Formats: sequence, C-alpha cells, structure tokens
Amino acid sequence: DSVYTDIFLGSDTIPRKGNRYQPKKGEPLLLVRILEANNPEPGPDFAGTPQPRVETFEKKDFRYEPSGRTFGLDKRLVIPSRSVSPKFKILLYPHAHGDPLPVTNFMADKQDFKIQIGDQIDTVQVKSLKSGRTGLKISRKGNVITNTLP
Repeated sequence: DSVYTDIFLGSDTIPRKGNRYQPKKGEPLLLVRILEANNPEPGPDFAGTPQPRVETFEKKDFRYEPSGRTFGLDKRLVIPSRSVSPKFKILLYPHAHGDPLPVTNFMADKQDFKIQIGDQIDTVQVKSLKSGRTGLKISRKGNVITNTLP
C-alpha cells in the first residue's frame, strides 16, 4: 500500500553511464522520498500526474537593477502538484551511497507512517491543525522525539 517516489540528489561530479549516475560507495547523497503530493485525477487537458524534475535557472540579484545582476546558474528540485492543497509529505534522508535506505510503511489510516532503518523504527503521526498547519509527533521505542501536536 505504500506507493511513493524516490529521488536521489548528489554532486554534479558523479560519473554517468548513459543516462544513469554511477556513485561510488560512500558518495554523499540525499534521498528525497515523496510520500504524498495529493494530485487530483487528471482532467481532459492533462496527460497524467506531473513528474518531479530538476530545473536549471539563472541566479540573479534583484535589489539593484530591474533585470538583476547574474550570479551564474543553479539547480532546484521541483515537485509539482495540480492540487489547491497538495498536503506534501516528503522525507529527506542524507546518506552515503551503499548505506541502508529507510523502509516507509503507512498505517491503516493512510496518514501516519513508520520509518525503519535497520533495527531503528520511528512512528510518525500526522494531523491537520485548525491553523492550517500540519502537526507531527515522532516517536522511537515509545519515547517522543518531536511533538507539534496539541
């Protein structure tokens, strides 16, 4: 029942073979796991669910001139959604290539989930608050690590 998208980000210096990166063991990477992006069913004008992408853009300083001074090119990760309220749930996991990756399993309510890395299991409770924000409670072995729930 756990369906998500994994994106691995790393240095531009990682060698490629064809269209795939070939990181060496120990190379620092960032796992971006999209757990929820709340996309509505595609309408007649859309081919399907929008896909995450990395965009290259020109960095500019807009304080001094209308067109801004350029500071070269940079990249950004775009996780699109056509929803008015996408309710993004995204797990960021910095690791070294070759390290075990987290296993993510949603609970029966499809809101809360567990993250397991080796023997360590964290339980994440998620709740929409009246303020419009999302509250989290993260527990490990019954001990609360983080709690923003009322």
